Amino acid sequence: MLCCNVPAGIRKVADRLKSVFEGSSASYSALTALFCLHLYGCKGLSDLVRLFPGSPSVSALSRAVRAFNGNRFMRRMNHRTLRHFAGKLNADDFCYAVDDTDNPKYGDLYRCGNWHGSKGPYHGRKVLVLALVDRKRGVAIPIQYEFARKKGEPDYKSMVDLAIELLDDCIHAGFPKLPVTCDSWFDSADLMNALTKRGLVFAGEIKSTRLVRPGAGPNVPRRKLKAFFTGALRVLVLARPNGEPAGKKLRRGPKKRKAMAEAVLMINGVSHPVKVIAVYNKRKTTEAFAYYLSTDRSMSGAKLWALSRSRWAIEVLFRDLKQHLSFGRLPCAGKEAADLAVCMPFALIASLRLDDSAQWGLPKDEVMSIGEKVSRIRENGFEKSLQLIINNPEHHNVKSLRQRRRIDRLKRKPVQETAAERRHRKLQEAQAA
Repeated sequence: MLCCNVPAGIRKVADRLKSVFEGSSASYSALTALFCLHLYGCKGLSDLVRLFPGSPSVSALSRAVRAFNGNRFMRRMNHRTLRHFAGKLNADDFCYAVDDTDNPKYGDLYRCGNWHGSKGPYHGRKVLVLALVDRKRGVAIPIQYEFARKKGEPDYKSMVDLAIELLDDCIHAGFPKLPVTCDSWFDSADLMNALTKRGLVFAGEIKSTRLVRPGAGPNVPRRKLKAFFTGALRVLVLARPNGEPAGKKLRRGPKKRKAMAEAVLMINGVSHPVKVIAVYNKRKTTEAFAYYLSTDRSMSGAKLWALSRSRWAIEVLFRDLKQHLSFGRLPCAGKEAADLAVCMPFALIASLRLDDSAQWGLPKDEVMSIGEKVSRIRENGFEKSLQLIINNPEHHNVKSLRQRRRIDRLKRKPVQETAAERRHRKLQEAQAA
């Protein structure tokens, strides 16, 4: 969508993060332009330059991408997140969620390889993300990330090792020790032991095929999870849905109650007993639809289930990033471009969720999703650009827009002035002098 002006919200975000380009030739205008690339869903740098007449050239933006520092960017962003919550982070209302998401790419680019995701095999990057989940609001704020590595790479680390490193980084940055939730893909004994060693609680889904035992004796046989919950006492529970305040019903109607059974068991590789729950759709259902585990045995089953369900907030985060903020879409090679294509959407979604809506020119009282907010911001920018073109056709941004959208340059890199035109102009200036 055509826009001749940078939204005020982007300038606010850029003001907080402009130091990421310190010591380089990149400019503040390049930073705001790169934010606009993701907010407006541009396909690349050329598309951005055609839509935003005030942005630097494609060459200047390319140099800015190469000067990007992902580590510095995330440090500044996390500092902003900690200042926003100002000591309100507690284990009852917040938790960490760990998950990976796919980022399909073509070609031999940084950290690209053949992976298998929930939708099948793909070629590209796999991004591991650590998010801070506000359980009352049901929203996730990204705070750390890392690209998965193939086994053939010299610096290979497993996803569990990478997840532990991300948690160490966030705690070192000043985040408190909160429960960690994840899906069954991360139900690793190594992860549970590492979290326990660091004073963190694991609370997440585990595979139904796990072999467990009721005690730690050497002769106690291991059996499947189902055997320990057959005939066990089941109670009805209702975990509060993510993002819904207590007492408020969903638009689709209230959630039905589930049946739950609890047990304290030993799993292979973990030296201490753990709390395991089985959740059923009905009391008389024979097969549980999921099993959940907590390394904190004092945690109630209802709290464990509610905490594990908070993991869904990171899935919503991935959906919003990909559908509305061009997550990982920047078609540039190199580590800096890969980092930028992840960090920029992170900063935008954090601002859209944490900052005042008035900063983005949106009404304060109206509750909107990320998609609705982005659509409103784009529409407001288009209206302002339309008024500028109609009322002030000689504005320098309008003139620049005409030059960058010349029909003879649509399939080529947009420029204000071609090399031949520049030579001709300089020749005329020399003759006139």
